[in-house]
Amino acid sequence: MLPGLLTVAGLTLAQPAAGQIAGSVTVQNDYRLRGQTLSDERAVAILNLSYDDPSGFYGEISAAGGFDRDDRFKLVGIVGNIGYAHPITHRLSIDGGVIQTRYAPSFNREHATGYTEVYAGFQTGMFASHLYFSPSYFGRNDPTMYGEVEATMRPADRLRLNMHLGALVYLDPPPGPLSRTTQYDWRLTALRRMGPLDLSLSLSGGGPGHDYYAGASHNRTALIGGVSWTF
Repeated sequence: MLPGLLTVAGLTLAQPAAGQIAGSVTVQNDYRLRGQTLSDERAVAILNLSYDDPSGFYGEISAAGGFDRDDRFKLVGIVGNIGYAHPITHRLSIDGGVIQTRYAPSFNREHATGYTEVYAGFQTGMFASHLYFSPSYFGRNDPTMYGEVEATMRPADRLRLNMHLGALVYLDPPPGPLSRTTQYDWRLTALRRMGPLDLSLSLSGGGPGHDYYAGASHNRTALIGGVSWTF
């Protein structure tokens, strides 16, 4: 799964075994990044492919697309991730890697955009935390640091609950009215395995200010439902 990108596309109840290629197809009613929509609050389909190597190296690529308000199918974006995970103890592991993200000129974006992030973090028991650094977030020449903390619980068989808190800090904001403010986001997700499908429901939000990603005003709190098929 792409660290920090725990959308319905990445959250599945079945994780691929080490040394195996796995994939999933997901349909959900919105595509959000860090609490803000990238699909103009419209439904998307997501294809996700991943590989876990026994040595600890892993990779993943995800592509999302959907119909805009003129009923034209548009690519939302493509995300690629390579990294390495290493166990320290039987309960503690560390990992790090690079994420490359590209978003197409679709929905409310007139131009293609994207960014590169390097990340590092750890996981112990039900908790995980990562830090991400981008030298030019969304192509604005804004260096940023994003931090997240997550907790995952299994209160029942085939049921998973995930809680996420994140904050995006602009390390060198321009002075005056163009100054970037620290953005925060949160998400609560429930996932349920139903036969060959994974059903998910997330409540997502964040703030403050306008939508930095799509260039328009959208609801900052949203209920996102999805269904995934893993192969």
